[in-house]
Amino acid sequence: MKEGQQIEFQKWEGTGNTFVMIDSRDGAFPELENEVVQRICDEEETDGLIVVRPAKTPPADLMCDFRNPDGSRSFCGNGTRATYAYARREGWVGEEAVLEACDGLHRVRWNYERGLPSVEFEAVAKPEMAGANWFVDTGSPHHVFYVDSVEELKGVEIEKVGAEIRYSERYKPGGANVSALSRTEDGGVVALRTYERGVEGETEACGTGAVAAALIDFTANGGELKRKVE
Repeated sequence: MKEGQQIEFQKWEGTGNTFVMIDSRDGAFPELENEVVQRICDEEETDGLIVVRPAKTPPADLMCDFRNPDGSRSFCGNGTRATYAYARREGWVGEEAVLEACDGLHRVRWNYERGLPSVEFEAVAKPEMAGANWFVDTGSPHHVFYVDSVEELKGVEIEKVGAEIRYSERYKPGGANVSALSRTEDGGVVALRTYERGVEGETEACGTGAVAAALIDFTANGGELKRKVE
């Protein structure tokens, strides 16, 4: 980024996550230094920054260059949904599109039944279980552990536990997101709290974390494939 260059952006929200959105389809911002990303995210109190760029890989329509508040790159499900909603509103894409992210290409479309954008994830390997812990990569790596009740979930020190696991030897050097998971009494809803790497704290929502929780709960308990995650 050139010294003194101004950045025009919008702020978008997706299921509780907030993002700074920058239009760089003309290549005005070929690369933002980590320090710049950190400063913007800190000042705007957002969960990430997204630069919309020309796609590099056919048949993608646009690139969704997502940056965590620490400047690192990762795939963000809610960020990808927000990018599509933004691009659709601006008229850059239609009712369906393909967005390029750091983990590959994702088909996105407008879900008229729900009135929301939806994103198709890459194929995901079966979740791995290690004792009471689970791991699955849904475009971003997730370590997940169960607790016995929603009340217990509320009492989990997710930022303390999350940081310990995120920086553990097992996940070096890149780290992992960490989620605590509980089933409701009727088993119909999965409750979730997530510590996100890059944010280095708990976030209001996490799209890849919700997918991870649904996959893990289905693997562990069976039943209907669809899960409602709160």
